[in-house]
Amino acid sequence: MKKIAVFSDIHGNYQALKSILDDIHKENFDEIICLGDLIAIGPSSELCLDMIMNSNVKMVLGDCEFWQINNHDVDFLSQEVKYAKFLNESLSDKYKEYLKTLPFSYEVLVDGHLFTFSHFILDEYTNSSYPFFPDTIVSDQSIYDHLLNSSFEYFFFGHEHENFEVHMDNRFFSCIGSSGCVRGNVSFYTSIEIDKDMIYIKRNFVLYDRNAFENQLKQKSSSSNEDLKKIFFEKE
Repeated sequence: MKKIAVFSDIHGNYQALKSILDDIHKENFDEIICLGDLIAIGPSSELCLDMIMNSNVKMVLGDCEFWQINNHDVDFLSQEVKYAKFLNESLSDKYKEYLKTLPFSYEVLVDGHLFTFSHFILDEYTNSSYPFFPDTIVSDQSIYDHLLNSSFEYFFFGHEHENFEVHMDNRFFSCIGSSGCVRGNVSFYTSIEIDKDMIYIKRNFVLYDRNAFENQLKQKSSSSNEDLKKIFFEKE
């Protein structure tokens, strides 16, 4: 049996990341994969990077990481552009050098089944300097056509903060959602267990120290990310 743990879009929520990894390490997972957007928005990008860099987690490049190493003005919310620029100025070179080593996707072949992990669907047929399809493919629902016309057998991705799944024939696509941009004290990760033709996919929920997170969020107060806090972290 092969066991894989996967999470995405931590966005500087160190407390959620720590709880996820603590829970994962209690189990006998063969691989741990982060689908990018580990940084930005939340208060602890560097702490999150330190934790991943000093662990056995495999990470793929998210759009937030891509922006940091390419200075490319991604079509974010205006406040996100401000904060991304702020982070770019404060993020030290050692972190940027690490980000440059990350691939856009990662594949695992188990018992004849191919599992592909990426931050979002890569736009391989464009000359654009931005490697992912635009967010509009979700709002106009063309993402389903892109997925169904792809060659993926099992495809796991993040980017969109709300999770959803698509099943077709013997193929499976899962947007696993954001484990960091949560509005309460519960985060989550996805586990995949492969035993020949039996494949079990499950969301695993974990508690994290929300009070410590909110204290860090208050301390990291700036005009560049105040609106983002309300959008992504404020309790409903």
